[in-house]
Amino acid sequence: MIMKKRRLLVFIILLFLIGSSLSACEKNDIPAVTPTIDETEQLGPETDPTAESSPTSIALPLQVILWASDGAEPSLVSNMQSLLLTLAENDELELVLRDSLSISDLTPAIRIVVAVEPAPNLMSLVESAPHVQFLSVNIPNLTPGANLSVINATKEDVERQAFMAGYLAAILTEDYRVGVLVQSGTEFGQSVIDSFFVGARYFCGLCNSRFAPIEYYPKLAEIADSTQLQSWKMAADLLIAGSVKAVYVQPEASSIDLLVYLMDSGVRIISAVSPTEGMQTDNWIGTLKLDPSFAIQEIWPKLLNGEGNTRGVLSISLIDTEAGWVSEGRKAFFEKTLNEVLNGYIGTAPIP
Repeated sequence: MIMKKRRLLVFIILLFLIGSSLSACEKNDIPAVTPTIDETEQLGPETDPTAESSPTSIALPLQVILWASDGAEPSLVSNMQSLLLTLAENDELELVLRDSLSISDLTPAIRIVVAVEPAPNLMSLVESAPHVQFLSVNIPNLTPGANLSVINATKEDVERQAFMAGYLAAILTEDYRVGVLVQSGTEFGQSVIDSFFVGARYFCGLCNSRFAPIEYYPKLAEIADSTQLQSWKMAADLLIAGSVKAVYVQPEASSIDLLVYLMDSGVRIISAVSPTEGMQTDNWIGTLKLDPSFAIQEIWPKLLNGEGNTRGVLSISLIDTEAGWVSEGRKAFFEKTLNEVLNGYIGTAPIP
């Protein structure tokens, strides 16, 4: 009996040992898994573990420079600054206004330089910076080149201006009593005379007055020296004696004393130059400015593309009309004729 119990106990112990062995085998059959992190995920997709840290480079914005040195006409600079700011922002460029310019300023970030008269040493900068496109405005005696475009008054521009002055004077003046004052011996003097007469007669034909004194218009007077009182007064008195009521004064013939004398004598003024600050302007019809705005807008896409060698055509703006001599209806009439002149539909020089 005792022997049977011992055998049973041994059998139970053997079964336990066999069961423990099988359980251990099952656990050992499952491989241990250790979580790992992929090195590329840990470092990031663009990180080089061997690379050294370096400062971040910031690209500077491309720039346009408006160069207006001492002596530049303030009203022209103001108008051009407003126009260029709009053009530059539309093309994501930065506009910088400078009163001086040197070759060290023309970094690779500079795309365009717009230079207003007088712009000293402009040509040396043009030659030294072929990567920059230059546009000169109202700077005389320049010829377009590979990286230089030019907007300045040509003989044709002066003729268009004088034509419109004659036309404006004729449509505003009773009995067509108009005249022109020029300085004798100037480069464009005869062109001003001829085109003023053509412009006036484009509106009024023979331009003969209907009431006494019966005369033919326009009238002409020339000034030998606009700085000499006797010279300009003699010319002005000649027009006044001819019953002239409106006169166009060539810039080279103009002086403050002359303009004041004419207006005090009841003569109304059309000028190419705005009145000075503080001048009495009750008899100031208006100023006909040769305006570069249209030409700048036409040339701008070429400058952005790195193309130079272009000459712009000046347009004409009628400003300084606050005295009220130009009604809205007559201004519209003037603008219509001006557009036809600028588009070449109306000739402004005498027929040979």
